Amino acid sequence: MVQSNAPASDAIRCPCWICRNNFFQPFTVVRDHLFLRGIDRSYNQWIFHGEDDPFQVNQSDDEDDGDDFGEYIDDVDEMLDDIRVGSFVEGATGLNSDGSDNDNAEPNVGTSRHHSFEHSDIFRLHASLLWTINDFPAYANLSGWSTKGKLACPVCTVDTDSTWLAYGHKYCYMGHRRWLAPKHPWRKNKRAFNGANEVQGHPAKLTAQAVLESLRMVSNVQFGKILPKRKRAPQELNWTKKSIFFDLPYWQDVELRHNLDIMYIEKNICDSVLSTLLSIVGKSKDTTNARRDLEHLELRKELHLCLDGDRCRMSLACYTLNHNERISFCEWVSQVTFPDGFVSNIAQCVNIREGKIIRMKSHDSHIFLQRLLSVVIGGFLRPNIKLALTELSTFFKELCARTLTYESLYRLQADIPIILCKLEMIFLPAYFDIMVYLAIHLPDEALLARPVQYRWMYPFERYLEKFKRYVRNKARPKSSIAEIQEKHVMDPASVPDEIYALACGPDKWAASYAGCIMNRIRFQTKDREGHRRTQNSGLVVRGEHQSNPIDLYGVLNDIIELRYMGWHKVYLFQCDWWDVSDKRKGIRVGDHLTSLNTSRTWYKDEPFALACQAQQVFYLKDISVAGNWYVVHKIKNRNVYNIPLVASVDDANDGAEFGDDDAF
Repeated sequence: MVQSNAPASDAIRCPCWICRNNFFQPFTVVRDHLFLRGIDRSYNQWIFHGEDDPFQVNQSDDEDDGDDFGEYIDDVDEMLDDIRVGSFVEGATGLNSDGSDNDNAEPNVGTSRHHSFEHSDIFRLHASLLWTINDFPAYANLSGWSTKGKLACPVCTVDTDSTWLAYGHKYCYMGHRRWLAPKHPWRKNKRAFNGANEVQGHPAKLTAQAVLESLRMVSNVQFGKILPKRKRAPQELNWTKKSIFFDLPYWQDVELRHNLDIMYIEKNICDSVLSTLLSIVGKSKDTTNARRDLEHLELRKELHLCLDGDRCRMSLACYTLNHNERISFCEWVSQVTFPDGFVSNIAQCVNIREGKIIRMKSHDSHIFLQRLLSVVIGGFLRPNIKLALTELSTFFKELCARTLTYESLYRLQADIPIILCKLEMIFLPAYFDIMVYLAIHLPDEALLARPVQYRWMYPFERYLEKFKRYVRNKARPKSSIAEIQEKHVMDPASVPDEIYALACGPDKWAASYAGCIMNRIRFQTKDREGHRRTQNSGLVVRGEHQSNPIDLYGVLNDIIELRYMGWHKVYLFQCDWWDVSDKRKGIRVGDHLTSLNTSRTWYKDEPFALACQAQQVFYLKDISVAGNWYVVHKIKNRNVYNIPLVASVDDANDGAEFGDDDAF
């Protein structure tokens, strides 16, 4: 079994109790290791040698909560498989980099010796550091710039706009008007912001020479826990040390040394918004100290604390929900369903009785901020607040897209200062911690480093979860048909088998299914979702109506398998299509959301669509309007990318221009 599932090379992972699947060895060496040393007793499932991962087996319908991350094929697996013998150094077991017991062998550290596939010569492979991928607390450890205090922003550095909150005992970071156009009217709006005009431009990025000069001021660095802590001199700014990466000769010239992790930023922004809307005790940014700071700064008198005898009364702000609204908010969230593998069961984080949502993980916050927030707030908040939060949701959704264009990134660069200024006019200063402030730099980094899928922490977090699981596991024209059949009789080689099978027609018996996986996407009928916490019946098909292209949205009722000669099969989806012809009563397309009226159906005489043409969507109840209106969200399967078509290298001689392609 191992040999039949081995890759093309003659080496496999050795599962002996010393190598422990860390080293690739020839088959003969693996046999000797297993005979002399014995197999690793904890290696019960041979997942590296052809046996299926037991954690990827689907749960039953009654236990399925939609958390199917085990089915995710992670890129880290492929990267680890590409790492060969020279990358492993196992000092604890006394092994060398090749997994042998020879103590005289030379270990490979930093560089690696490799054999060429075409020649027998040996060359030395060198590696360079492109950038680091880390969460924000680790940013300080790797860069040497402290991400706390007055100058917490590692991008703005000395030009970080911060204000000390005397009662909240922390800094807030605003000053987003600096990124607005010089003649923007908000620059002179004192009352809605901090009580002053904004005349400064956006901060300039430090040059490599300026960074090195400021690092020369850092001295007397002592690592470890030191009591009392060393106070930094004013000229040291927020530098705590000179990063060891600056020993690399090219590091000072790298434009993006450390990535701001969008996963971490989204998580904190989503938690801040939810806790403030729902007034969650201990997490809300709208507290008595925040109101005192507002009074201390002499801003927004309508939100100051009101004296009521010996007590102070805090009025309900426009951005917070009352008790009944919080209950309705949580009830809506608890009833939302998603496609399998799209997100975990968010309903487990909802406490309807207390009206709060807690303990959401990073990916839950990612989905809530981009997909749910703009829908659920429609029935509770004022239009200006709803618009600001919807634009914030759309910003992160577009920024996290798998295909980015320069045009979209330049637009996001111009949009994010306006969005944050709108939030400044709504929320208290205490809301604007460093996580909110960092959002303004994300489009700039995307212009330098391109899509975020290659620069965030999700792949590494998922792979750590994988390690934890291992530990826990001890209609056809008849004339055309006749023509094809006749052509097949005269010249069989000119007609492909698939075309001839279709021309002969399907078998009179057909099969019906309640679920299937098509193009790596799981579809299930509407009836099957009665006992499930997930939603897999929504779909959209690109079609035509009166010679105009149109998206046909619907719900899946049945899956039919047609069988043809030669064991060929065709799958059809039988659907109910929603009426998208009426722009007022059937579909409403807004700037950020699209709503469908599911009480109006369309094309009842044409319910079928080819399964391979269907794309999955899911529906959320639109509480901003009465009736059976649902907001539709299109989704893309993870690890599937829409790569634009570009001219090949062979076409270069034909005068093809590659520099005009604006897609990454």
